Amino acid sequence: MSRSELVYGVGLNDSPSPTSKYSYEWKNGVLVKKRIEYCRYYRTWLGMLTRCYSAKSLEKRPSYLNTKVCKEWLTFSNFKAWMEKQKWEGKELDKDIIGNGDLYSPETCIFVSPKLNSCVINLKKPDVVSRGNRFHARCSNPVTGKREHLGYFSNKDQAVKVWFSRKRQIIIELLTDEGFAKPKEVAEKLMLGGSGADGSTSRQSEIGQLMQVMAVQAAKQLQVDMNVQK
Repeated sequence: MSRSELVYGVGLNDSPSPTSKYSYEWKNGVLVKKRIEYCRYYRTWLGMLTRCYSAKSLEKRPSYLNTKVCKEWLTFSNFKAWMEKQKWEGKELDKDIIGNGDLYSPETCIFVSPKLNSCVINLKKPDVVSRGNRFHARCSNPVTGKREHLGYFSNKDQAVKVWFSRKRQIIIELLTDEGFAKPKEVAEKLMLGGSGADGSTSRQSEIGQLMQVMAVQAAKQLQVDMNVQK
């Protein structure tokens, strides 16, 4: 098969049956073909390839520039065989929670609820806006469907730290609801950038640096409280 016949030049659709359904209707004397439904397995596989290899998608979402799909999953039938064994109904494919965020593979992916997935995806986008000489911190809560007001702060770093703290609480709640054995540990891994299934550690991010600062400050405050009690 030539490269031009592959999906985005890398993916092989080897399905023996159609992966899409179409409808046909006449418009202005022309028979128009319209896709009305994707095979759910193919739609998930195609979405994964689109995020990683579509030039148009990468232009809009440059954070995926270094994200790859493992060689095994570049063939549709292999991905479909894996997905069929997962509890995927009503859920979305995630590569960050048990992986390092840079690779789609059987070892680094899991299906999670849309609420948890959106919460993880938005970790790199603190909801902090400038209001005159203060900074307003807000946090969208997928559990309640509401945006929470976290307060006004004199500097941006303080507002961002409060946002991260609240986001961590929400992630722990969602992880607990979805049955993760160690929700706090998983949440910390996500906030710090984490390590992948191969044991490699991703480069330190701004998120991780802020979380470390928060941990130091919490330890100092605990020591102060203990001294006051004495």
